[in-house]
Amino acid sequence: MTKNIQNLDDNKSSVQTKAGELILDSHKLSHHYDRIEAWENGEKIAPVSVDMALSRACGAMCSFCYAMIQEPQERASIKTKDALNLLGFSLIVLIGYSILLLLILFIFNDQIADFFNIHKLANFIYLLPLSVLLFGSVSIFDYWNNRMNNFKNISKGLLVKSSTMSVAQVATGFSAFNGIGLIPGMLLGQFLQLLFLLKVSVKSIKSARKEISFKNMLFLAKKYKDIPLISVPSSYNQVKEAELEKVGFNVVIYANHMLRASYPSMKDIAEQILKNSRTKEIDKKLLTIKEILNLIPGTS
Repeated sequence: MTKNIQNLDDNKSSVQTKAGELILDSHKLSHHYDRIEAWENGEKIAPVSVDMALSRACGAMCSFCYAMIQEPQERASIKTKDALNLLGFSLIVLIGYSILLLLILFIFNDQIADFFNIHKLANFIYLLPLSVLLFGSVSIFDYWNNRMNNFKNISKGLLVKSSTMSVAQVATGFSAFNGIGLIPGMLLGQFLQLLFLLKVSVKSIKSARKEISFKNMLFLAKKYKDIPLISVPSSYNQVKEAELEKVGFNVVIYANHMLRASYPSMKDIAEQILKNSRTKEIDKKLLTIKEILNLIPGTS
């Protein structure tokens, strides 16, 4: 891949990869061939930036998102009929999980209410499986419409959900049932969003419905079972990378530690400047201008 990137000229903006044509912007990557080679050789490197489009299924479709400029990349690895079988399998798993969750709540409702000290809301716990089913179903059909490039359907579905939730929650607040809070509005919004997505997805699903079979579902589930497992160990920072790797994690993300580390330093510097009314005392704590320029390609 490094060779392909180095061969890019001014008239090209993409390289060919195993997954298809990958569109690149050249303002960063072309300055870091050494890091790319080190990464390809299996060395551990700190990333310059990370673009994590693991599922290519984000429904936001923000125009400023780096992943969006890669959208023309062909999705040849999974055919439409295979994606439809995976959709069906996902729904079966989701329904089974929701039923199992409902059974667990029926058996352990009192214990759960005691543990979380939510006795007044104990009956509402039974709505959790319904919420899981609705939310999961909406996500599945969002993924399907994203794959079929029906992005307007996703946006319209969100509009249906948000408008329904707002009206229902305000109405509940002024009614005699205001004690049940925002829960009915949320469930109603998710339900109508799901109905909308089902309606607009029927046409695209019908075109390949003959390809759906439980045998294909099981085959594809087994084929794509090895998905990346990502850990963000902010709340269990005592666990080392080697331990996470042993239990199957492929990627470890230290989400905001650099940002959190920078604030105490900036606060200290600002206090020193206020205290001394000058910057002489903090010079030893700062990078020189030359060191900063050396970090920026093309300026040294």
